[in-house]
Amino acid sequence: MTSQDTEHEYTLRAPRYAVIQSRQVCWRCGHDTPVVGLLVPAEHEQLWIDDDPDLDEWERPDSASIVSHVSSLPATVLARLQAASPHYRMGSSKAAGDYFINHCVECGVVQGDHFLYGEPEGAFFLMSEGEVEATRATAIDEPFACRGDPSYSSLIDLLAQRVWPA
Repeated sequence: MTSQDTEHEYTLRAPRYAVIQSRQVCWRCGHDTPVVGLLVPAEHEQLWIDDDPDLDEWERPDSASIVSHVSSLPATVLARLQAASPHYRMGSSKAAGDYFINHCVECGVVQGDHFLYGEPEGAFFLMSEGEVEATRATAIDEPFACRGDPSYSSLIDLLAQRVWPA
C-alpha cells in the first residue's frame, strides 16, 4: 500500500449491500464457528488509484462482489455485521495486517480472510450452486462504503441474484 492509498478512507461504494453468513471449521480448535461477510451488487463502484491522484477514478465492474480484507467501514455497517456475529471485529493476521476479521466463537483465534475467501475449503470461496444456496444473506437497503478487496465470480453473481431478484 502506498501513502496515496491511505488518502482514501473508502475504495468501494454501493447503493445497498448484504450481510452474508456461513460456517467455518476453526483451524485451531476444530469448532464449527459462524462467520460473516459482505456482498455488494453489480452496481457497486471501485476506486482505481493511479500514481497521479488527479487520475483516480470510480469504476463500475458490472458484477456483484464479495468483499474481503475490510480495513475501514462505517459504524452502521459494522453494527449490522456484529449483530449477526459479535465475533467479527478488528484483528490482525501476519500476512495481511490489521482489518475486520472473524474470530472463532470457541477459542477466539482469527479466521483469516485468506482462508475464508481464497481457499477452496473457505466459507466464502463459493464453488457450487449448493454452496451459494447454503450461504445466508440479509439484504440491507442502505448506502454502503468500505476499504476492502472485491472478489468476482459467476457464483457470486448467482448469490446476488438470489438476494436482489431482477
